[in-house]
Amino acid sequence: MAFIYGLYSCKDGVIRYVGETTRTCQQRFEEHCKPLPIRGLYYPESRVWEWVRGQWIEGYPVKWICLEECAAGDRGERERVWAARFPGLINVRKYNCWIADRARLIKPPSLPEVRRVLRGHYFNIYGRRGIHYEIGQDRFYVTSYHRGCLEYVSGDEPVGGGPAIYFSDFRRAEAARELHRKYRRNLIILPDQTPSESR
Repeated sequence: MAFIYGLYSCKDGVIRYVGETTRTCQQRFEEHCKPLPIRGLYYPESRVWEWVRGQWIEGYPVKWICLEECAAGDRGERERVWAARFPGLINVRKYNCWIADRARLIKPPSLPEVRRVLRGHYFNIYGRRGIHYEIGQDRFYVTSYHRGCLEYVSGDEPVGGGPAIYFSDFRRAEAARELHRKYRRNLIILPDQTPSESR
């Protein structure tokens, strides 16, 4: 049993990487999200890590989606078939040139799961990087990029038995973000977006 998966940013919902794994998609995603520590420094293992890191710094989560479940022996061929459906993949050099050229000419498939995630959240709300609003919970939460990881800033409200990452109003979320930034060292902080740049 194997899985074909795609990685996308919550910035636009476009699949940017197609891969295959014989483990779970979550396990493989976690590997993509870990830099390799070398002598105290974090060394990027691939172009995928650079892209993930860039999205996190901009304040957008990166998520995975399972595109297909297939037999382990067929995973290479199925991965190529899926890669041919998406233009602009980060790992396009892995595939034959005709696949990359063909992908540019076709419209990528619409993925309902990705649309559901994007419709259920407002990311970088009001142009504030890292502050997100989850529509279903009617709550705000804050993420921060620090030392190769995307962290959830501690909130004041647990919802549904999960960790306390939620805030009931925007001002409390913004205050928590500023406090987190003040006491965390080595944060890469981009300026907030103007309202026209944020969605």
